[in-house]
Amino acid sequence: MHARSLPVLVAVLLAAVPAASGATRTVRLQSESFAPRSITIHRGDAIRFRWVTGFHNVRRVSGPSFSRISSRDRGTVRRTFTKVGRYRLVCSIHRDLGMFLTVRVKA
Repeated sequence: MHARSLPVLVAVLLAAVPAASGATRTVRLQSESFAPRSITIHRGDAIRFRWVTGFHNVRRVSGPSFSRISSRDRGTVRRTFTKVGRYRLVCSIHRDLGMFLTVRVKA
C-alpha cells in the first residue's frame, strides 16, 4: 500500500463507523415534582420522562424549542436534546405547586 493511500483509507473507514449515540437519563414525574429537579446533559443525549405517580404533562417555559408532552398518568416518553442551552420545563397542571425542571445541555 502506498503512503498516499493511507489517509484515504482512514477517511473511508471512519465514514463507515456509525456515530455514537447519546446517553439516556431518566427524570421521574411523581406527586408534584420532577426528580431530579435539575439535570445537565450533553447535546445529543436524551431524557426518558417516566411517570411514577400523578397526572402530568411537560411544557417549555423558556429555552430552545421542545416538543411538549401531553398529559398522562403512566408510561415513559423519550426526548432527545439537540440544541445547547438552558431549558426550563414545567408540568402546567402543577405549575402553582412549583413543578419545574431545568435541563442544561452542554456541547
